[in-house]
Amino acid sequence: MKKEQGYTAFEMLTATAVIGVAVAAATPSVIKANRSYKLNAATQEVTQAFQSAKYEAIRNNSSQTVLIDKTNNTITINGRTIRLPEGVSFQTQSSSDIPDEIKSAAVNGGNGTVSGQESNEKLAVSFPYRESDGKYVATFNSRGMPSVQPGTVNWLYLVNPDGEKVAITLSSAGSTNTWRKNGSDSWKDSSGRNGDSSSTSTSRSTSGTSSNSGTGS
Repeated sequence: MKKEQGYTAFEMLTATAVIGVAVAAATPSVIKANRSYKLNAATQEVTQAFQSAKYEAIRNNSSQTVLIDKTNNTITINGRTIRLPEGVSFQTQSSSDIPDEIKSAAVNGGNGTVSGQESNEKLAVSFPYRESDGKYVATFNSRGMPSVQPGTVNWLYLVNPDGEKVAITLSSAGSTNTWRKNGSDSWKDSSGRNGDSSSTSTSRSTSGTSSNSGTGS
């Protein structure tokens, strides 16, 4: 019978090198996917905190609060503090590229249409700030409605190390919306619809210009 032979040192080194190259190539993709997953998890934690506060307020017939700590990246509800996943933080926006819902709300605050509405659309967290402990407070009354003036929209921005962003809004009616932006892409809502009309307008304008140039030539 033919004697079985083992792998040679050269074959082992070649196999190890191939595996090393494959792992090195896959690592950036894995890291990016993991960061996106953590951003999604943070989004879910925040929206669930708002929902829980609403239900608890109704169930107990008393006001409930969600505390947002921008410095330590935590949210607190019913005495339970939740830290955002590693790498995800509340972050002020440097660009004027903002979801339309937030832009409109900020305009209403700036012109006085909605009393008490925050007018700085870039703030990381727009909920009322509490000086005593340095936290932002989202308050729900005994009916489970946000304790704000009708028409008010509050928001917060979550960002991961890759620059992926999520904006979460809470309206005076108690509804929450989430908007997501990845790099140079426009803001999209949870259904994938465009949430930034300026991007759409720019796109249409560019498209129209190209068409006219083509006609002229």
